Amino acid sequence: MLCSHDRLDPVQTPLYQATLKRRGRLCGIMFHVEGPRLLKTSAVWAGDEHRILFYDSTGARFSEVRLSEGPELGVE
Repeated sequence: MLCSHDRLDPVQTPLYQATLKRRGRLCGIMFHVEGPRLLKTSAVWAGDEHRILFYDSTGARFSEVRLSEGPELGVE
């Protein structure tokens, strides 16, 4: 979904991820892809809220997916 929003080729587009912590506790994961001309599309999996939020390069939210359940957040 990150690549399709800006019509990027998933084979040639690097995917990065980072864990997100709140008060030292793992609370989600941030994903982003980088394309040409400083294009960066992101998604944030908010574990406590069971949803994924998608953002374009300007920081505007373009989609949201609500999950019926997600993986357990382990301690890092």
